[in-house]
Amino acid sequence: MENDVDTPGGGGQPPSPPATGYWNEVHLEMVVVLVVILVVLVGVGWSLRPQSSGFPKVPENVSLSVKAHGVTNVSETLTRRSDNSAVLEVQAVAKDQLSVTGPWTLEIGNLEPGRICTPYPTVTFGSGGGAMAIEQVSPFHVSHPAPFSTGGPPVVFTDVTSSGPLYVRLCWSSNAPVSLNGSYLSAQFPFVTMDSGSAPVSRQLLPDAGDTADYVIQSQTTPSSAASSSWSWSGPASNDSVRLSAVNVSGAQHDNFRAFLSGVTLGIAGGALIAIIQEFIAPLSRRRDARHPI
Repeated sequence: MENDVDTPGGGGQPPSPPATGYWNEVHLEMVVVLVVILVVLVGVGWSLRPQSSGFPKVPENVSLSVKAHGVTNVSETLTRRSDNSAVLEVQAVAKDQLSVTGPWTLEIGNLEPGRICTPYPTVTFGSGGGAMAIEQVSPFHVSHPAPFSTGGPPVVFTDVTSSGPLYVRLCWSSNAPVSLNGSYLSAQFPFVTMDSGSAPVSRQLLPDAGDTADYVIQSQTTPSSAASSSWSWSGPASNDSVRLSAVNVSGAQHDNFRAFLSGVTLGIAGGALIAIIQEFIAPLSRRRDARHPI
């Protein structure tokens, strides 16, 4: 004769399995692995993102006014440095291809955040007949006249006055007239005016960003000539302004490839994040199904 075995709860039903904790149903080892994968992929994807997002903004309100006699040519040489700082060299020459001697005044409008930086005792002027002339840079006086306004934003002036050669260097540590943003280059030369008529203005830009042949000019004012590391402009008008926008083609192609790799990597990272979320949601779903069986 078989003995009946009483089961707890009556009715001969088998005992319910012991309840397990929520964290016991989460595969913590898998979560840790997925978190590590997520962090690594996000870091790699972020580092691969393109470094440029378009043409950088450069100041467009910087102006130069030359107050001197006998000026036959004014030159602006704008150089960008690797840290996106810049130097603008302003020079004026007379009929003998030597520097203009004073007294003279160079009136600079809206120089800030730039500054005057002419530390060198000598400088080379002119190239008439192939002979270079080296002259001494004389001390100059710097003053700040009252701002001038014609109804718009006031123009803040910085006046440089001297009786020696007309040679002034302007420096910017940030917000310079030339800037490189990844593969996108922007530059704006200050326009030049003169109180004694007009004279040709020569401009040279050294972008310090590799071979200029890699760049495609986007602006309407194209350079008069190009060298391996610079562009030059020359023209009869003294009160015009030259703006340059150029794209490094090889750099832009590299940016597109980096953007593709970044998108793929971040997409995989998104899949890892979804897997982590599902790992925490799955135990809750199983508990809900156990309470409300179909």
